[in-house]
Amino acid sequence: MVERSSSMKNRIVTIVSMIFLAVLCFGGCGNTELEERNFPLAAAVTLTKENYQMAFGFEQLKDVADEKSEKENTSVLLAEGKDCMELFLHADGENPGEMDYNHLKALILNRSLLEDEKRLGAFLGYLEEENLFSRNTLLFVTEDEPDQVMEMDTVLKEPVGTYLNERIASDERFKDSEAVTLGSLFRIWENENENLWIPYINCAEDKMILEKYYLMQGRMAAGKVDRETGELALLSEQKMKSYSISLEDAESVTLSNLCCSYAFTEQNGQVTETVTIKADGKYQGNRELLQKTKHRD
Repeated sequence: MVERSSSMKNRIVTIVSMIFLAVLCFGGCGNTELEERNFPLAAAVTLTKENYQMAFGFEQLKDVADEKSEKENTSVLLAEGKDCMELFLHADGENPGEMDYNHLKALILNRSLLEDEKRLGAFLGYLEEENLFSRNTLLFVTEDEPDQVMEMDTVLKEPVGTYLNERIASDERFKDSEAVTLGSLFRIWENENENLWIPYINCAEDKMILEKYYLMQGRMAAGKVDRETGELALLSEQKMKSYSISLEDAESVTLSNLCCSYAFTEQNGQVTETVTIKADGKYQGNRELLQKTKHRD
């Protein structure tokens, strides 16, 4: 009886030891794998006559963990392929380390891709089928080349993905749920009656400019519009929490608690939509000072 108990005890000790060693081994491997992974923060995609092209901006995990590191993007025109599978296989093959897209903050699509319905549909279908990028990845449009977009991190002094995420998050005029994301593009691809006003990026020498919008009407690329037109459209669609109107002489009115109502009228076979907006208004300016200034002039 004592001998059997001792044998059982030895077996238990052996099993526990094996489990402990396995945990140590796997834990060590896991850490090594994490350090060798690349976590893209932004991806820019365009079309050539024959291929898709894609560039990434990312930080390696070892740089993120190292407070002394400069933490700049590693920006390379990373991948090219005649179809989406070849594009992402090229990205995995050319880049040292494994690509991990879980931290992607911004997807920047070139106008050429948006205006090619067939190839855009193939790209979106591949992303959705392979579940590569999160649906809440912020969406942008540009006419600049992918490598040019990714190289902006040296001007911005921070990764492009982080910069764009902060720009959208800090704009308090928009409702939180109305940020334009990859999921928004998936949605209008299925529901073609919806408009999508995508922030438009222009890369200048010393800054990244977001002052326009690109309109997608369902699957149709309608084109670029100025910021005022885009924001008025977003206002009419009740996607903004507040809206500012600039007046003369440094005066302005900020509208909040916005409520829109719609009416349709028909005349001579033509239908007109009238949007009525009710809101609280807050005036900003100094009328008395302005009146004195005008009087002295």
